[in-house]
Amino acid sequence: MTRSLIFQGSHTDGPMIGGRSIDLVKWAGLLLSEKEQDKLWGKTDPVQLIASLPSADIEREEFDSDWPGQSDVFFSVFASEGEEVLRQELTAAILEILA
Repeated sequence: MTRSLIFQGSHTDGPMIGGRSIDLVKWAGLLLSEKEQDKLWGKTDPVQLIASLPSADIEREEFDSDWPGQSDVFFSVFASEGEEVLRQELTAAILEILA
């Protein structure tokens, strides 16, 4: 199967599709309470969560700025098994963290 680009982003801005920020929980097809959101993001962050998925291939590019504190890491996320498999893995990972 061909790798599919799913999202891009940075550690500063988080994951994006077409330059727009996305909510990974909604993308996974879940609706969480504020308490569940707090629990999820208290245990992980979007980049770590994506990196934990078996079919997520992440390509990273470091950007160093001449300005202190302005460096960032940009990433592209590809789905090696297709978008639907990645979505299912994300859903399962979120539910496991909340269990």
